[in-house]
Amino acid sequence: HVDHVPEIPSEGIVIAFGGTLGQHYQPPEGVFLVDIVADDMPREGAHLHIIQNRAHARRMPNSVFIPLWTQPYLIPRDPARGDRFETVAFFGAVENLAPELNADWQKRLKEEAGLNFEVRGAARWHDYSDVDCVIGIRDFQNRQHFHKPATKLYNAWLADVPFVGGNESAHRADGESGKDCVLISTVDELTDQLKKLSQSPEKRRQMVAEGKKKSVEFTPAATAERWKKLIQQDLPRLAEEEQRKSGLRRAVERLSRKGVTAVDRVFRSR
Repeated sequence: HVDHVPEIPSEGIVIAFGGTLGQHYQPPEGVFLVDIVADDMPREGAHLHIIQNRAHARRMPNSVFIPLWTQPYLIPRDPARGDRFETVAFFGAVENLAPELNADWQKRLKEEAGLNFEVRGAARWHDYSDVDCVIGIRDFQNRQHFHKPATKLYNAWLADVPFVGGNESAHRADGESGKDCVLISTVDELTDQLKKLSQSPEKRRQMVAEGKKKSVEFTPAATAERWKKLIQQDLPRLAEEEQRKSGLRRAVERLSRKGVTAVDRVFRSR
């Protein structure tokens, strides 16, 4: 059975958001601790980390990739728009948009490509009905952003809208640039790619079709199945294996986890 508890019990499998625990927290001996990392740092006392960035999970020992839930009540692009390519949108808080994409760049985009750019606020994060292209670019420094998910990419796939994103780890791990998305590294490259997309309806249709194939992995139902398998199958097995380990082995692995999470804190933001 599953309980919601206000504090860590003395035994059992515990799934907790790591941000509610101290960085150096160590669970009781009888607890198998599962750390929901989200945008935070992996906790050194956790036996397993749930990570929202596939690239981060690949390099983080004792972790499992489970994507962040996609946008609820998502309204896909209106098929009646056909081959119209007029509106480019960023779905998110403006402080998470590369500062170079300011009013001057937006004016340039309008003059050179005839495209309108919009930062869509939270009240309409679900509404892609009138959007012809989505961009997701945090910066142009080619930072890896291992702590960030590729949710904007998944949402674009589910919404049947082409996606142009920054060249960051989560996008590269799940997307294939030139096929189901376009990944760029500079402002000029972004502008050029948007111009090319505006002139190629066939390319946009191909990208949307490829994205639709990928999107089945990130539907709410698919994510629910990931959690179901983790909770019902994987965690009981892993917790049982942990209980069978000797005290010495547990102590050695505890030190190893401490070292791994320390290294991750240093290098993850690069």
